[in-house]
Formats: sequence, structure tokens, C-alpha cells
Amino acid sequence: MRRLTIRLILVFSVLASAALACVLPGGSSTPVPNPALTAAVETLAALNTALAPTEAPPAAEVVPPSPTPTETAIAKPLPDAPSGVDLIYKDAPRNLWAWKEGSAPIQLTTSGDVESIALSPDGTLAAFTRSSDYLNYTLWVVPTAGGSERRLLTASEIFSLGRIDGAVSAAIDSLAWVPGTHKLAISTYPLFEGPGLLRNEDLTFIDADSGVQTPIFAHGEGGIYSFSPDGARMAISRTDRVDLANADGSGRLNGLVSFTPVLTYSEYAYYPEAFWAPDSSRFGVAIPPSASLDSNGPTTLYQVNLDGSATTQRSFETAPLMWITLSPDLNQAAYLTTIGDPFNLMLVQSSGDLGGLSIPSVRSFLSWAPDSVHFAYVDNTSGAVNIGSIAGTPSALPGAVDVTSLAWLPDGRVVFITRSGSSGDLYISDLSSPATLLASLGSGSGFPSFDLP
Repeated sequence: MRRLTIRLILVFSVLASAALACVLPGGSSTPVPNPALTAAVETLAALNTALAPTEAPPAAEVVPPSPTPTETAIAKPLPDAPSGVDLIYKDAPRNLWAWKEGSAPIQLTTSGDVESIALSPDGTLAAFTRSSDYLNYTLWVVPTAGGSERRLLTASEIFSLGRIDGAVSAAIDSLAWVPGTHKLAISTYPLFEGPGLLRNEDLTFIDADSGVQTPIFAHGEGGIYSFSPDGARMAISRTDRVDLANADGSGRLNGLVSFTPVLTYSEYAYYPEAFWAPDSSRFGVAIPPSASLDSNGPTTLYQVNLDGSATTQRSFETAPLMWITLSPDLNQAAYLTTIGDPFNLMLVQSSGDLGGLSIPSVRSFLSWAPDSVHFAYVDNTSGAVNIGSIAGTPSALPGAVDVTSLAWLPDGRVVFITRSGSSGDLYISDLSSPATLLASLGSGSGFPSFDLP
């Protein structure tokens, strides 16, 4: 399930790059074992102390929930059924397709107006929004085996959910499936005549089978949501705190991590991303300093447990930065910094010894592999994707140049999209052999994308 902060992160990346534009590309792409990094722990600690804000962020306020979160389910588990597809994708002409290994792709729509997409946990349903004018949006679902599309929300219904004073329309901000169910979790944002993004911080569940809508949070009550892998709980990120609740919104614990709102030097607000452990027992979150492009304080890593307790794992200087990404097991942290080359990719343990790797001349960090050992990043000099390892040197991913998105399959293979001009292609790779073309994505005004269960 894809995270819904990608658009925001891209904005941050542009801002950070602009701030650092005086640095010219260059340098070797070979990772440099960083013994100096370990030796610098004491120095960094001293810097952190010296640069720490004089006024601490507000203390975490724990609002007593009804009971402590339980394993409350918001829907019956999905019944045993034939397995669905492996992924769905949107092509450049803005049509939706489904792909299952060993079979040819199946075209699911022909209207040429698909926007955001989301594949159900069992791979049998594809949810998507559509708009022909980028003003009026509707929400649909279609079986990935092919069949009739079903509209879940009309444009007027979405406007009703997202309407605020001065808005001319509304759109869906977050489109995600609750793990293990056929329930869609959606939030909205208003559309104005001018630019800007104002999140409504609402939440509504829609049963994709029956169409029944269940309001969870009204405007201003929610935030950005990250569901635990077992679908029992959700982390709720706001602009000044992180909360925890059962997946149906009950048993909410407020302010488990509180912080001063982070400046993004733009009209966009910063919402920290929650990274869940595979066993759903806890999640990690990274909070940068309030002036995120200045060296005014450390970024702090927190671990939040199901009982509402939050522990500080590490604080270290990262600014100016691209936001930290935690590995699936929460034991490693990756971030970009500007010591020497255009960007250095830093990989450190999220607790314990600060030792790790420093890889110079990196354009962007893409993602961690499921094994929490390997990772993908873009080399600044060549623009190619490299597969790195915390235990060894990187290797180039064959055929992966001009990559716009990449994701790992559970078996360690990767799926990625390459884009050239107005056309693109979708590939799958085992990391060593030449990548296999899954589909040519055609040409058009749409930005191709894909989603996994």
C-alpha cells in the first residue's frame, strides 16, 4: 500500500534542492565506509546539545481513551477467494490496467480520465478517482479480473464531504484500503480558484462491496493516516503531534509525540510519516527541527508502542535534509545531507551505535527492501538506480534510468517505471538480470503510476 505523502515529499525535495543549488553535481558514487561517522558521535551529541531549541516542544498530552486500544476490527476479514492480481497501473493516456504474473495485462478502463489508484489487499478490486477537468472528481471501483465499474461517490458527494467556505470544489486527499478488508479510507481537501493545499483532516470509510459510508472523523479531527499491517490500529499524524487509535477511530490516544510545527518554506504543512513494524507492535516516526532547512537543532527518532508509551531512540543533526525513511524493521534510518557532494546518503542505526554508511553524490533515496538490508537510490552523476546494501557495495539496477517510481515485491524483486518525455514503460527486475518489460505505458498527459496490494 502506497503511502500518501509522496506529493508532499516531492515538494520538500524541490525546496531542499533549491536551497542547495549552488552545489555542483560531481563526486564518486562508490560508498565510503564511514569510520569517521562513528567517531563523530560525541561531536554530534555536543552539537545537538548546543543547537537544541531553548524552548522545548510542548509535553505529550495523553488524553485518556475510553479503554486501551484493543484488537477491534472494523470489518470482517476477507473470505477465502481466488487470489487477485499482483499490481495495477495507470498509463500515460490515463487508463487503468491490471497485471498478474504469467498473464497479459488486462485493461480495466477506457475513459482516459483516471487519477489516483489503489489496489485492494487481496488484489481483487481496484479503486480509483477520475476527473476530466481536474475540478470535479468521482470515486470508482472495478474488479481486477475485468468487469463493470461501480461508482462509489459522485462529484457532488465528494464536494459535500470536502466543502468549506470559499471552495469551488473538493477532491480526495487520501485513498487507501484498510489492511485485510474491502473498506476504503478516504479524506478530502477543498479546491479553490487559486493555488494551495488545505487538508480537511477528515476520514470516511466506504465499503467497496456494499457502498455503505461510515464517518470516522469530521473536518479538523483527523490528519494523515497510517494503518498497522494487521489493520487493527492507525497512527494519526498532525502538524504538531502524532496520535494512535483503533482502526475504527475509537480508543484514541492524543499527543504521544508532540512537536513544534515544522516550517516547509511553502504553503504546505508538514505531517510526519509513521512507519509500522511488520508485526504491528509499534511504529517509528522522525521529527525534524522546526526550521527544517537550517541547522538549528536535531532530528529526533521516536518509537511509539501500542500501550501509548513513546520512547526517544536517537537525536542527530541532519539539516538541511530530505526527510528520514525508516527501514521495515525500524532498525535503520536513511536520510540525505549535503556534506561534500550534491547529497550524501547517510544510513545509520535508529538506536545504539551511530556507525553506518555514507554514500556520496546521490540524487534521491527511493526505498528500503523488505529485508531491511538492501535499498534503492538514484546516482546523481548517471541518473541510474543503484541497489545498495548496509553490508556491502552497491550495484547498478539494469535498465533503470530515468525512473519515476520504484517498489519492492515481497520476494525481493523490484517493479519500476521509466519515463522519457511523454511516454513511459513498466518493468520488473530480479536485480541482476536484464529487466523484463511488463507494459509500454504509451504517451499522453497523464503521469503513469502503479500500486501493489
